[in-house]
Amino acid sequence: MGTVLKWFLAIFFYHSIMIPFLFILPFLPFMIYSDITNALAFEVPSGSGFLIVLFMFAFWIYLALRFEFLGKIYKKITILLPLAQLIVYISLGIGVAQLIIDSWADNGTPNKGMAIFLAILAFIGVRLLVSLFYWKFPIARPTRK
Repeated sequence: MGTVLKWFLAIFFYHSIMIPFLFILPFLPFMIYSDITNALAFEVPSGSGFLIVLFMFAFWIYLALRFEFLGKIYKKITILLPLAQLIVYISLGIGVAQLIIDSWADNGTPNKGMAIFLAILAFIGVRLLVSLFYWKFPIARPTRK
């Protein structure tokens, strides 16, 4: 009974949500970037809930990594989970940049040039942290003879 329940939950609950996420996920950085360009063009904060969506994606990826049963399909398609992780990390970097640009558009405290500089600096900082993470924990490990 336990195995049947696991398969039922995996197919009808987890994968019914994760598979559409995997189709939406590649477009997430572009959606956040369009919010940044709109905030810079119209000087109005975007107010989109990208952080909620991003953390939902991250949570479903965590579940696939944490529970071997849920991650079986992703062990068959080996590039799928690392690609999803990388897209989430890049979206997080662009999201931090959007928060800085939205702060400027809402308050006007740093001037526009400084807000753009800080946003680029934040994206580069997150990207460097991702590079450091993948340097310490590479996706493909060399095989031993």
